Amino acid sequence: MSADKKQQSFISYVWKMVVGIFFLFGFGFICPSWGGITRQGITAIGIFIGTVWMIVMGFNLIPSCILSMAASLMSGFYTSATLLTSTFGSATIVQLFFCYALCQALIITGAGEFFAKWIISRRKIQGRPFLFSASFMIAVFCLGAFVGTVGGLILAYTIQDYIKDTIGYEEDSDWHMITCLGLQTSAMIGSSLLPFKGIALSIFNSIMEPLAALGFELNFAIYMISITIFFALYVIAFNLFSLYIFRIDMSRLKSFDITKMEGMQNLRITKQQKLVSLVVLCGMMYSILLLFIPKSTGFYGWFSGIGQPLWFALMVSIICLFKVDNKPVVNPEQLFGKIFWGVVLAIAAFTAVGAMLSNNDLGVKTWLSVLLGPLFEDMAFPVFMLVLVGTATVITNFFSNLATGLIIGSLVSPFVVIYATVNGYNGSVIGAALACSCFFAFLTMASAGPAPLLLGKPGYIKRPGFIWTHGVPVMLMGIGLMWITFTAIAVVC
Repeated sequence: MSADKKQQSFISYVWKMVVGIFFLFGFGFICPSWGGITRQGITAIGIFIGTVWMIVMGFNLIPSCILSMAASLMSGFYTSATLLTSTFGSATIVQLFFCYALCQALIITGAGEFFAKWIISRRKIQGRPFLFSASFMIAVFCLGAFVGTVGGLILAYTIQDYIKDTIGYEEDSDWHMITCLGLQTSAMIGSSLLPFKGIALSIFNSIMEPLAALGFELNFAIYMISITIFFALYVIAFNLFSLYIFRIDMSRLKSFDITKMEGMQNLRITKQQKLVSLVVLCGMMYSILLLFIPKSTGFYGWFSGIGQPLWFALMVSIICLFKVDNKPVVNPEQLFGKIFWGVVLAIAAFTAVGAMLSNNDLGVKTWLSVLLGPLFEDMAFPVFMLVLVGTATVITNFFSNLATGLIIGSLVSPFVVIYATVNGYNGSVIGAALACSCFFAFLTMASAGPAPLLLGKPGYIKRPGFIWTHGVPVMLMGIGLMWITFTAIAVVC
């Protein structure tokens, strides 16, 4: 590189860094307030913009997110203790640590490699890239629903990395990156499937509570069936996009019989791999078991009180106690040796700034409510549904999905009551459309807690523009498909 180019590169680097630091630490002091947003609210907007800017401009996740958290602390919204408690002390971060440890056990013992080889060596999917991709996405959809997005994605990416390495694709290859995008969106849609837990419950209730007050039944079955139908159509549409719009190179999957590779014949699982796999399965089964235990029993109260993060921690301790042939199955110190700190810090940073943006006292939520309220007035039902899913999906890709769902749900609930009571459209389907839209979040680090798991992968860091050239078309396709699917089901039901 010539001296001039080096100088220009250095100047560009410094300029980008100065812009990011300005938004993080200076924007709140200079920018005038508007729309009833408080000074802390303006500061929160600046921190959000600055954090996204530094990450998009290629600055490493670790320093970018530490600066973001420092800015959140200096805003006065947090004390040092409350910042640490609400970020690193959150259930999401704790779960992330122990879920990584469980998946590391799969890697150390080779169990992850065994199952990856087993999946890609099934005769029915050999030479059929479309079927392979669809099967993988369906499996991850189920993980997102019954295990949780974070745990399900970590496991899915562990398997995907093995497959990628086995068939020789690079970290930044189009096939690997588009497959990861498909897995991410599948897990996120799966997380919206159950309307009686977590964020999905909060978003669903924001629409359904006014209807329930009028005596309308909250039909969980219709809600889940609607999302399942949408996902089935999405799997087909996503893979058609991959093949015919993005023209992803899947030739290595199509023309190569992986069962003929060395080590792919006569696959056998070892005792260590069986033990680790069984414990990991037990860890993933926690949320599923809660669905079948009667809530009226004392055991449900005790078992649900453990929580998914502590349950994962217990599974890690059990793995460390196992011995085979008088040797430990895994070394406990190894389990925590490869935690992706950039991803952890990104989740912590956006949790901190997301809490500021969604806080009622800072005025950002109120301003957005006033801004978006007129959008939903005097609309035909199909137009209403298009605006609903389109607005929710676009906003949630740049803003906390929970905050987006609660804000938009509160805005549209009076209109939903009219559509349901006067026009006879199914309110549960409208609730499903909003929840699904708010979980279709992956474009930016701020879109949802699990987003850094995708955007923090080496390929996406190396090619930051990929998420815009491929993610935006996928987002638009998803909006169109949600609009058609949920509108049709709401009319029919």
